[in-house]
Amino acid sequence: MKKRPSIDLKLSVNFIKEGKSVIAYSPALDLSTCGKNENEARKRFEETVQLFFEDIIERNTHEEVLT
Repeated sequence: MKKRPSIDLKLSVNFIKEGKSVIAYSPALDLSTCGKNENEARKRFEETVQLFFEDIIERNTHEEVLT
């Protein structure tokens, strides 16, 4: 099994109640996702950030994307 790289960072994440959903949004990365409640939105956001970083590292675009 391929080991995932570990990244420890702190991001501002806004949680916004919209109807029956909670939106998790980070302006720094312009990423968002949603869940039925804040805990689910938080978990999904963590997965989204992990996939985002895996993708930009795999494509070797991390410097371009993060500057």
